[in-house]
Amino acid sequence: MSKEDRGRPLVGFEFIQPDRFERYRIQNFEMRPTKIAAKVYDLHFERGMTVAQLCELFRADPHLSKPTNMKRLIKNLQSYYAKEREYRMKSRELSR
Repeated sequence: MSKEDRGRPLVGFEFIQPDRFERYRIQNFEMRPTKIAAKVYDLHFERGMTVAQLCELFRADPHLSKPTNMKRLIKNLQSYYAKEREYRMKSRELSR
């Protein structure tokens, strides 16, 4: 994450350290998916729903009802879970 964007989480994510002053003091800018983002990931990647179907399902949310925002969320989740899988694979190799 660039220095300019450290104060703003990615779409669909929240900071692990909720207190902003503590987060900057210890420089902990780790993020995790929100509950809604995890649900979108499950519906899209596990159950095969399309972006249009997801936008219709989340039409009450003004941000997630737009296809471009939903695509951005899916892209961020895909990147996050790919990094998580890569980290787990490396840690398994090191533990052997």
